[in-house]
Amino acid sequence: MPQPVVRKADVWQGADVTFRERLVTGNGGTALVQADVNSWSLRVFRAGDEKNAKRIVTDAAATSYFFDTLQLTDWTRDTVGYNFQYRLPYSSFKASAATYVFEFAIKTGSYGTIFSVWEIRYLPVASV
Repeated sequence: MPQPVVRKADVWQGADVTFRERLVTGNGGTALVQADVNSWSLRVFRAGDEKNAKRIVTDAAATSYFFDTLQLTDWTRDTVGYNFQYRLPYSSFKASAATYVFEFAIKTGSYGTIFSVWEIRYLPVASV
């Protein structure tokens, strides 16, 4: 299994958030493709308050969110690319100015559940 990494980002309150990640298998770091993924879900909670987690996405299909080839569009982390992208509209999760943890759980048939965890700090904007 790959070494766990918690991604961190700052976002203005009121803005949409786009999550992009290169998710790999535990076997040699091969990038996941759509056929590897049975479903995925997303839960979110205010940092330090796991008991009040809210499930935003449950059992979503891979087809609209996973890519069979690595993508470089809007990717600055490296020259390899990403294979997962999800856009969370602010209207579907109206975060207050605080830090939230977003836990993506990707269920695969061959590799178990793979996690992508993000810490997003929403910066206050008075007009929101």
